[in-house]
Amino acid sequence: MASCFYRLAVARDGAWVRVDDFALPAGFNVPVTQVLASLPPDYPLRAPGVLPWGLFLRPGLRYHGRCHPNIVEGQGPGWGAWSWLCILRVAWDPRRDDLLRCLEMVRAVLSAPSGW
Repeated sequence: MASCFYRLAVARDGAWVRVDDFALPAGFNVPVTQVLASLPPDYPLRAPGVLPWGLFLRPGLRYHGRCHPNIVEGQGPGWGAWSWLCILRVAWDPRRDDLLRCLEMVRAVLSAPSGW
């Protein structure tokens, strides 16, 4: 596995983390996007992205020319232009999992769309 370096922006209150230049899997209309992870107040005990918190991507992403079935356009956190990444189940162990694991989960969901 190749090393990854991410540029991050973190909310002063720790409510969210934005990852810039997240490399998308092959098949998307752009090579990179931003990922916004809304963090639950008890993170890392609970995974980022578990409702009512969420994982969000920049809008306009297309996978093989179509809308990705796990991306809901226009359903952002209430500010800025974002789309919600719908992940129904998250296997999360706070003793071993962290934001890097979360980003790999995002990459896995984007690589293998449900419903196709």
